[in-house]
Amino acid sequence: MGFQVVDIRDRINLLHEAARAAGRDPGTIELSTFSYIFLSKDKAEADAMLAKTAATYGVEPDRIRHAMMVIGGTPDEVKRELQDRIEKVGITYFSLGFPTADAVRLFAREVMPEFCWSAIVRATQLLPLINGSNYDVDHSGIAGLH
Repeated sequence: MGFQVVDIRDRINLLHEAARAAGRDPGTIELSTFSYIFLSKDKAEADAMLAKTAATYGVEPDRIRHAMMVIGGTPDEVKRELQDRIEKVGITYFSLGFPTADAVRLFAREVMPEFCWSAIVRATQLLPLINGSNYDVDHSGIAGLH
């Protein structure tokens, strides 16, 4: 299933080499990724979502857990995975997809406060696109559906 985290590091190194060869500072390149978020407060439910996704793609569940296009688990597990991708891979911009509006709300309440306000604002700018719903964000960073 897609690139694994270890594969991405190799590709980022190639990108940095090409940037240097072109006379560009690799540190000025913002690294981004798109990932689907499978999130639940219940670990068994999150694991079941990941297993179903793995079955859909015909891969082992462990391979899905290490795919760059998938982040799944409880809010604490998702926070750790996002932080690892920031620290170990160097990703600084995340585009995220969610299967349900409830997952978006859980993410906004329990994951995003761990990260910076500007990331919350950027993420929630996309919320109106989900199911045609109207979302807003209060000053605590909590997305609300109306």
